[in-house]
Amino acid sequence: MTIKEIAEKLGLSRSTVSICLAGREGDPRFCIRPEKAQMIREFARKNGYVPNLAARRLRSRSMEPPIGLLFSRRTGIEKSLPAMREAMDILEAHDREYVTVGYKERKISDSLALLKSMNVQNVIIFGTFVEPCPIHHADTGMIRDAESERRVNEWYQDWNICRKLSPDLTLYATDYRFPAPADGGRENMYRLGINHQEMMIEILTKIKEAGKGPVAVSRWIGIEHSLVPELIEDESLILEVCFDGNRFEEGRRQGRKLLELRRKHPFRTVFFGNDFLAAGIMTEFLEQGIRIPEDIGVIGFGNDEAAEYFRVPLSSVKCGVWDHTREIVEAAMGIRELSETIVFPYELVCRESFKL
Repeated sequence: MTIKEIAEKLGLSRSTVSICLAGREGDPRFCIRPEKAQMIREFARKNGYVPNLAARRLRSRSMEPPIGLLFSRRTGIEKSLPAMREAMDILEAHDREYVTVGYKERKISDSLALLKSMNVQNVIIFGTFVEPCPIHHADTGMIRDAESERRVNEWYQDWNICRKLSPDLTLYATDYRFPAPADGGRENMYRLGINHQEMMIEILTKIKEAGKGPVAVSRWIGIEHSLVPELIEDESLILEVCFDGNRFEEGRRQGRKLLELRRKHPFRTVFFGNDFLAAGIMTEFLEQGIRIPEDIGVIGFGNDEAAEYFRVPLSSVKCGVWDHTREIVEAAMGIRELSETIVFPYELVCRESFKL
């Protein structure tokens, strides 16, 4: 349905309908009652009218640009979903348009370029985010074979493009992996997140003090074996995880792998970097007669909303993005100042799957 058809159906002028659909009835030049404007909008909505936002933006250069919400299609999205929902609610409450786009690993520059083409100037990134740095993140750029060389080269090329995208594109990384690159990294970027290395050392130390080692972990930062070496007795206790498919299914696969590994290395605790992986691991353990936490304790990461409702309520690390979503969104909208670097607090939330 067009504006002309709406005007004809309601017996109104096209200009009146256009003004109300644009939300401009409050302009004193038009003298349109709010209830009349609401009636027009409700009629248009029920009859399938969709405004042409691109055309509207061309007509009104003063319209505020949309906020970009960029999320990883591969890792970390589960723990970011509550924050993304809250961000959308806040933007809608302020009547701000937003554009939600997923990005592929080593292809983030494509998604940023797309958002830039849509006049986006501020982008909030949900999901684990690492800037390449051969000094502070040497493990992420390690080349072991031809495939890893290809992946590392793609990552560096992608990030070089990201750094060159126009300086008026500001990024807010909400799950940033510190430290920042030795050269300072990309300009116009807000780095917000927990210190993963500090978090792992603290949690592993708590496990050690509780006498619940050895520990099997998923690979997080590449130097797990050196953090609390007496807990991770062998590098085979550091497992590689695939995030390409179903997290529960991958957790079941990891559970079977862990049970095989336990015959040689009888660990007492499993600490994996994703709540849904941990849920799959627990299911596999329970079906094989393993008691949780009496035989093996399980800790996840992200403190997902579902964690306390798993077959065994999951102990998990709570990180800070959800608690700081409003500050980040308001900064992206330009109504709040924000520090360029914020290290969030974290907390081990103990439930039935692991108790200190």
